[in-house]
Amino acid sequence: MNSSKIKYTISVLIPTWKRADKLTICLEHISLQSRAADEVIVVIRKEDEIALSIIERFKNKIPGLREVFTEKIGVIAAENAGLKNITNDLVAFIDDDGYAPIDWLEKIELFFVNHPSAAALGGPDIIMTEPWSYHDFPVHTAGKMSWYGKVTGNHHRKVLGETRVVDVLKGVNMTFKRGMFDLLDENLAGAEGHLGNGSQWELDLCMRVQKNNGIIYFDPSLLVTHDSNHSHHDYIKAAKNNTHNLSYVMLKNLTFPQNCIFILYALIVGNMQLPGLIKNINDLLKKPDFYTLQLINSKYSGFYGGIKTWLRLF
Repeated sequence: MNSSKIKYTISVLIPTWKRADKLTICLEHISLQSRAADEVIVVIRKEDEIALSIIERFKNKIPGLREVFTEKIGVIAAENAGLKNITNDLVAFIDDDGYAPIDWLEKIELFFVNHPSAAALGGPDIIMTEPWSYHDFPVHTAGKMSWYGKVTGNHHRKVLGETRVVDVLKGVNMTFKRGMFDLLDENLAGAEGHLGNGSQWELDLCMRVQKNNGIIYFDPSLLVTHDSNHSHHDYIKAAKNNTHNLSYVMLKNLTFPQNCIFILYALIVGNMQLPGLIKNINDLLKKPDFYTLQLINSKYSGFYGGIKTWLRLF
């Protein structure tokens, strides 16, 4: 097959909630793309009238721009409302605080043209409030997961090397073939506004696509700028939701032997999002003012909650 004749249609999907300044910048970057989007869907709730006025203002700059309304709270419900309206070949996910360079969509389409068997493509994000995390700490590994569920993200770091196959992408900068998945799992916790923000939905999506033999790629040069700010989070509740979601996603997607090892890893070793006896002791010794017993207890509560959710739906 002559790949140069393959063409893809692209929908850009942007969920937003009362972040007018950031949405404006996000849409400005989308309007300047060298390869225009075939469709741009911004998912909003009707009470966010400012966002709706911004969308109306940009419709002259972005011909394929339209709003989709959702009545449900949370990013997962918003993404699903948008996905129900998308029939184009590719879905490019970006947050309302993600700012794409001018060649973002052009590079995405060119990749899928040259890799027609690919299911998804993602790239890193430079966090504006922590640019040093990208520039000063380069890594070789990103988006990988061990066979028992230990995730190495590093999507916000400068990743050395060429485009490679990975296991996990980050929602602020990833594109999937629409035919590779249906909707996101709304059993994930985090619907209470921004308390965890429906975390781990990208991990679940990636694991589901891989179970369907989809190949996921990461391009270190496919950058977006991410104006991320978690100062509004309730870290106790966010920790509980994150741990719930991570344990639930792993248990639903891994095999039984993998689940057994994952549970032992989560309880004995752990990481920032899993309880882990060793991790807890280390955190209490190093930063006792932040890693309080209340925060640690929230992770245990979330972990057992994730197991209960998985058993209920199993």
